[in-house]
Amino acid sequence: MTHQKGLYIAFAGGEGSGKSTQIKLLATHLGSLGLEVVVTKEPGGTRLGTDIRATLLDSEIKKTPEAEMLLFCADRAQLMSEVIWPALDQGVIVLSDRSYVETYAYQIRARGCENLRTLLDAITARIAKRIDLCVLLDIDPVIGLGRARTRRSASGAPTDHFEAEDFRFHTYVRAGFKQELIIRTDANAVVDASRSVEEVGENIRRVVERFLQDRGFLE
Repeated sequence: MTHQKGLYIAFAGGEGSGKSTQIKLLATHLGSLGLEVVVTKEPGGTRLGTDIRATLLDSEIKKTPEAEMLLFCADRAQLMSEVIWPALDQGVIVLSDRSYVETYAYQIRARGCENLRTLLDAITARIAKRIDLCVLLDIDPVIGLGRARTRRSASGAPTDHFEAEDFRFHTYVRAGFKQELIIRTDANAVVDASRSVEEVGENIRRVVERFLQDRGFLE
């Protein structure tokens, strides 16, 4: 089964990089241009994914790095089958908050699950070939975690499993993104996420519109 009609654009980035905000802004912008867009996320883009997400983010539930990685893979398999492949078949542009690139950065690089790299390569091979563009929102972990923790504090929500990790962990994640992005994706863009929401949004729109023009989705 091939998927050549729609476009799959994935967003990557560490805690506090603003992925969710920027995806919403981009989806609104693309919609104003007359393009059909589906927004989804990992984990949590399906009913099964919602349960997996709750488990992954619950800092009270102890998880081995290997179990954590496989939970992400289960969520992704369900999301691809239930949401992403059908949308692509219908010619829709899919904007995904996170993708398999995160698993390489967080679990393989930062968690040290190198023993599962071959397994992950096999699991993600079909998905990796289908991502058309990966946008990395790059940010210093000190700034990103500061943003994330301030937001959590203001909302009264508890710090989640990943935000609770130390700066050393998130430094490994950031390095993992940059290395794996180059290795795993043919088309990618790195955007400085430390700037204002407006500046970051403008940079993303510029990158995505140029990409859509090259693919014939925009004139």
